[in-house]
Amino acid sequence: MREHVSSIVGAVARHIKGIGGRQPADLELLFVQVIARHGTRAPLGIFSSAFPKDTPCVGRPNPISTMSTSADTLVSHYVPEDQDPDETSTEPGRLTIFGVEEMINVGKYLRDSYVTQHHLLPEDYDPAFIFMRSTTVDRTIQSAKAIMRGLYPSEHRSSQHKAIPIYSLNQNAENMWPRSACRRLMEMKQKLKKTHGYQSILNKFSGIRDFLKDQFGEGIQKESFEGIHNSIEIMKRLNLPIQCKGISEKELQKMAHEASSTLMKELHSMEFLQLGIGRFLHDILESMRLKVAGKVTTKMCIYTGHDNTLAPIQRALGIFVGHPAMGSFLCLELYRTKKSSHDHYIRVLSDNRPVMLPFSKKQVYCPYATFLEHVGKYEIDTHSYEVQSALSW
Repeated sequence: MREHVSSIVGAVARHIKGIGGRQPADLELLFVQVIARHGTRAPLGIFSSAFPKDTPCVGRPNPISTMSTSADTLVSHYVPEDQDPDETSTEPGRLTIFGVEEMINVGKYLRDSYVTQHHLLPEDYDPAFIFMRSTTVDRTIQSAKAIMRGLYPSEHRSSQHKAIPIYSLNQNAENMWPRSACRRLMEMKQKLKKTHGYQSILNKFSGIRDFLKDQFGEGIQKESFEGIHNSIEIMKRLNLPIQCKGISEKELQKMAHEASSTLMKELHSMEFLQLGIGRFLHDILESMRLKVAGKVTTKMCIYTGHDNTLAPIQRALGIFVGHPAMGSFLCLELYRTKKSSHDHYIRVLSDNRPVMLPFSKKQVYCPYATFLEHVGKYEIDTHSYEVQSALSW
């Protein structure tokens, strides 16, 4: 298995290296925000019982230190290289060694692009220029550590920076995914799932669940299509044909389509996006505003989250095309013109490819004001969120 994983990771690394491009000569890159989904993990739910116990995963991340910086925020210091396989780590959802390598390659891409090509970041790690945040889930913390291994390997970190800070919010304040504690959001989801359109999507591919029931039991009926697609994709990535016996590539494509269709239904309204991801989007846009105003020295923010972090952000940007794969990421780049410090532009890269935003008039570099006008309508501050989330449907 290790040889197979190495060959795939090598191919991914070669694919990443040649993508990205350079900015026009009259633009200067000021700031980048990276939003990543964690790397390939062990399956969750009913699929976890079928996952080989000898598949190398990493164990729990062990911080050197942890302290509170506010009532809701923690900062923990981790040594990025502390990710050796844990043979006893058989808990569902753990980051696999393959996932570690995926995220190291994301970090290598960031180094190649923003240290070597654009010269945005220095050769050696300086905490004044990088902010890292993760959810409190083990696999996202380990993914953040792996990104740093690629971006700033140990030889590019001084002895005082062998451990790097990763920030997180406590569960009550977390805003990087839709919260089940939000009453209005949950009511909206339940009402949506009763609609004819949503039910017709589920019925259209109900045969997939029946197909899998023979292998995984009645519990498959409780799994979402996103969850089913995630688990089968994991097994495909790790070349585990026994667990995928009888599932063709065509069936897998149907599952991916179904996962995307159900997500699109859930992300259909402005209010759903505001309540689901609006506070995190507010954090992202506020960081841009502070950088434009010259109030922060930070040059890169890295956020590691989940599919329900990345999908609604893609939807708000107008670039959602399907269920986000594990290890996928977005880069939101902020530029200014060299002739005027008042003219700013945004470029978005999805898995290293520049994408054209639907509101940017067929330009890869979108005027900053236009970007705020269209994306800002989905942001929501904490007070507004608390008021809106308490409302009934």
